[in-house]
Amino acid sequence: RPARGLAGGGAAAAAFVDCRTEAEFEAGHVSGAINVPAFISSPSGQAPAREAFLRTVARLCPDRSAPVVVGCQSGVRSRAAAQWLAEAGYG
Repeated sequence: RPARGLAGGGAAAAAFVDCRTEAEFEAGHVSGAINVPAFISSPSGQAPAREAFLRTVARLCPDRSAPVVVGCQSGVRSRAAAQWLAEAGYG
């Protein structure tokens, strides 16, 4: 469920998408955040899950004009996820 109250002054509330792994999300997350992993584990490390990420976000946040905030642990994954969202017409 999208987080509410991240935008102030009567603006539309933003959905907060935590793009970390499910295990990281379960260990602790922002209240109201939705978990949509942007990368998956692979034998060679973390691999982008762009298409699955975008499909899930489109299902949970269908209004591409509504604000979406993306977060992770250090900013690397969320930067990639934010770029994918911008390329898909969000923002």
